[in-house]
Amino acid sequence: MNRIDSITAAYAGHGFERIKAPGVRDSAVMIPLIEDADGVVSVLFEIRSPKIIQGGEVCFPGGRVEADESPADTAVREAVEELCIEEEQAEIIAPMFTMNGVGDSFIYSYLAVIRDYNGGFSEDEVGSVFLLPLEELLAMQPRISSAKYIADLPEDFPFELIPGGRNYPWRSRPKNYYFYETKYGVIWGMTAEILYNFLENVRQIAD
Repeated sequence: MNRIDSITAAYAGHGFERIKAPGVRDSAVMIPLIEDADGVVSVLFEIRSPKIIQGGEVCFPGGRVEADESPADTAVREAVEELCIEEEQAEIIAPMFTMNGVGDSFIYSYLAVIRDYNGGFSEDEVGSVFLLPLEELLAMQPRISSAKYIADLPEDFPFELIPGGRNYPWRSRPKNYYFYETKYGVIWGMTAEILYNFLENVRQIAD
């Protein structure tokens, strides 16, 4: 076998691999649905404890994916820890969305049903929880603001190695930010983006 054949043979059946920056870790969150005794389906939200980063913000249960678990495992584990429930109470229904996080990370979201929830939560991570009926969320019109991500390059960046130098046509990435104003607080950022796309998905199914 010649050299090129020995190299290419090793890649037979090879799939895509992600290129990630050193130390980057993916995250996973749960979109939790709860049905009450009257048949009203609501989405559960958390308000982050003031003792942790981004304290006071509205979020879904979730966190960093550990090396030995799948993103779905992470979503369930975090919900169990944050909402003080048993694992069997949280049922993953379907994977929903992937989105870009900080750096090269991915954020995975999963639709889930939480059964027999008693309103508990871990005060180490969660300040409070609240429910918003799905029909009420579908009737809301979020405020939408557009922005662009641009390359923020340091002064010592090696511009001399790039054709065009400082005038190189760096691409910017457009992004929409969604804001849901509720009596419990403003839902924005990653949580609002996931919520917006979930609600659009529900509307399509209803049609």
